Amino acid sequence: MNDMASSGNSFFFPQKRVDDKRRPGRVQCIGLNCSLGKVLDLSATGMRLACRARRALRVGETVQVALTYGESRLVTEARVAWVVRAGFRKRQMGMEFVDLTDTETAKLRDIARMSMANFTIVGSEADAF
Repeated sequence: MNDMASSGNSFFFPQKRVDDKRRPGRVQCIGLNCSLGKVLDLSATGMRLACRARRALRVGETVQVALTYGESRLVTEARVAWVVRAGFRKRQMGMEFVDLTDTETAKLRDIARMSMANFTIVGSEADAF
């Protein structure tokens, strides 16, 4: 068995690009929401969100977030990695999960499995973000 499969996060992109700066890959999610907005994609270490700007979060700021998919819910802390404007009062944000416990990691894995689309983002599509 390869190292990635034995790490416990093998469902997060078994096909990883060598030049990708992200540690794990990402899965596109359907119906996964966050207290800050809609989750566009998710990895074992973070997520990309689409949100309306009530208050602009700053890069480096740590906030509590709640991820929900159906009846499943995970509340944890995440740090803002980047923020870009995506239209009038709209933003996309990259969030990095902070100090996930083993229990939170398992819950995140379960939520991701339930919400992921039938494909993963690879190649130039992944580099666009």
